[in-house]
Amino acid sequence: MKTLIIFLAIAQNFLLMQPIQNAIETGDFSKFSNICTNMLSINLEKPFLKSGYVKSESFSENLSVFLKNYKVNKTEWSSMQNLIKLNKEDDTYAVQSLNLFLTNILTRGKIVYKFVFFMQKEKGIEWKIYYLRGIRI
Repeated sequence: MKTLIIFLAIAQNFLLMQPIQNAIETGDFSKFSNICTNMLSINLEKPFLKSGYVKSESFSENLSVFLKNYKVNKTEWSSMQNLIKLNKEDDTYAVQSLNLFLTNILTRGKIVYKFVFFMQKEKGIEWKIYYLRGIRI
């Protein structure tokens, strides 16, 4: 029983890390609509330059288009979990950030790009991305 509690605590620490990592590495963002709120806000710097509100289904398609000309050389979680507590009992907001080391397939130019995922718990159970910030480093 104690092992199960420890395992659940460890799994909770990584929130949406695994599905995000899998999508980035495989280039298949179809499951992103399951880990995003119905409408999410995005603010991405160049080269992916896009901002505003999008439906989760459109967001999945957008990510595929944005990354289609890039090869992901390496990923690096710079922040695996930062729970934001508004009060002692509340842990409904979190932030995770992922650095992508990319090579443009056409120009062979290299860039480092940071995705910052802002998440909230829906129905007190499931983590969902509600805002994505993209920053070229």
